[in-house]
Amino acid sequence: MAAKKETYEQAMKRLEEIVGKMENNELDIDSLGEQLSGARAKNRNTTYGFTLGGPIIKNKLFFFVNAEYTQTPTEVNRWRGSVDGTANPNNYISRTKIEDLKKVSDFVKEKYGYDTGSWTNYPADESNMKLLARIDWNINDNHKLAVRYNYTLNRAWNSTNGSSMDGGTRSAYSRLSQWGMAYANSLYSMDNIVSTVSVDFNSRISDNLSNQFLATYSKLDDVRGTNSSDFPFIDIRNDDGSAPLPYISLGYELFTWNNAVHNTHISIKDDLTYYSGDHKLTAGVNYEYQMADNAYMRNGTGYYRYYSMEDFLAGAAPEVVCLTYGYDGEQNPAARVRFHKAGIYAQDEWQATDNFKLTAGVRLDGLFFDNQDIMRNQAIYDLTYMVDGEERRIDTGKWPSAALTVSPRVGFTWNVLGDNSLKLRGGTGLFSGRLPLVFFTNMPTNSGMVQYQAKLNAGNADMNQFAGGLLKKEALLDKLVSMGYPNTIAPEDGTLPSEISAVDPKFKMPQVWKTSLAVDYSFPTSFPFSI
Repeated sequence: MAAKKETYEQAMKRLEEIVGKMENNELDIDSLGEQLSGARAKNRNTTYGFTLGGPIIKNKLFFFVNAEYTQTPTEVNRWRGSVDGTANPNNYISRTKIEDLKKVSDFVKEKYGYDTGSWTNYPADESNMKLLARIDWNINDNHKLAVRYNYTLNRAWNSTNGSSMDGGTRSAYSRLSQWGMAYANSLYSMDNIVSTVSVDFNSRISDNLSNQFLATYSKLDDVRGTNSSDFPFIDIRNDDGSAPLPYISLGYELFTWNNAVHNTHISIKDDLTYYSGDHKLTAGVNYEYQMADNAYMRNGTGYYRYYSMEDFLAGAAPEVVCLTYGYDGEQNPAARVRFHKAGIYAQDEWQATDNFKLTAGVRLDGLFFDNQDIMRNQAIYDLTYMVDGEERRIDTGKWPSAALTVSPRVGFTWNVLGDNSLKLRGGTGLFSGRLPLVFFTNMPTNSGMVQYQAKLNAGNADMNQFAGGLLKKEALLDKLVSMGYPNTIAPEDGTLPSEISAVDPKFKMPQVWKTSLAVDYSFPTSFPFSI
């Protein structure tokens, strides 16, 4: 039956609708051809939210809640499988045949119960969720309490890793390219999660004495997410003499399992302020606790690479087998740093004259580390090296000893003409930043005492033991242990890694001496203008 033809009027009306959508940014230009053929694509930014607040007790106790969720469509990749195996990069067509993608997906679903996800529809939307809840309590005229909770989740999707792998020869081309295709469940998300609770208690003790107590608990997590169930990551080659590997990739993205950075931070401070004539005196104490976990397990669910799709479907011995696992059955091993920082400080703001203010202060900070999360590697400790004629050793089971930092500061402000039009200000002092945690986590990460990375390559006599089909994470670990790979570690069992990272036992927080001098001048104009 012949297709029904549009009249001229009908065609012009539909074209006007499409042009109108383009002008209103309602049409994805890339899908214009689909629109003209009758299909309709959607591209929508969505925001949901609400705000609610009011008194719980009149003039006494109040609450406030705000929430917002935003979703923005983005594009992770545009590659599509080929019908005939012909690659066309200009049109984002891969050489991977659609029939092969379906065959492999159906095979692992039937034999292993694993869902590869789509090979035409990929998760790509970026999302942001924010929540704020607050309670304010006017206890009486002299005491006020505020409790606040904040939560933020940012999520963005990424294509599966381009070409990185362990064992064998690395491909020069991506797993999603004109040469290869991966499934939707092999993509991963980056989730940035921040949760914060704070308690702020302000008191007016007398007309010239006040106090502020502030406690904050923060949890910051940068983690990878996935839609995949636990399953090895698999690369399937299909070398025809002109195209490199891989041809099809599937499974739990090989750098996503237990790949996360977790930071827990507790801060407590109490400031007492006293007004005495021309002086504003402030004294306080501060305590900080921070725990940082850095977890990274490449090949954490197992990694296999096969020479061809036929080898994979037939259960032939793979070309490469890898698995990274924690010692003593630890499912989520991580390099951990924990430290405590205590400080005491005092400051005097002296209004020496109506036009001149002098501020002077000093703070003392002590840094204390927790050694319970690290272990000595005896093989590293047995190495010696010389520093300034002194023999040194690297102990991966011990952090630096406690160190005290003294930071004095002084500053001034001079209102030269007395009308705030010309000000001279400056100061000098010692300042110290935050602990460089990323450097500290390198020591336990590279100590060889956290996890083991097994890699078997083609030519290894044991490769035939992996013929017959895939072994999932637990079964693969059991197989490796039965072959003699280690499942536990002790200080005396330590071996020398390819890299060694260490922290100097005499480490002290670096200080910077900062000095500044500035001039501010406001011009006598009818509008704000200053230099």
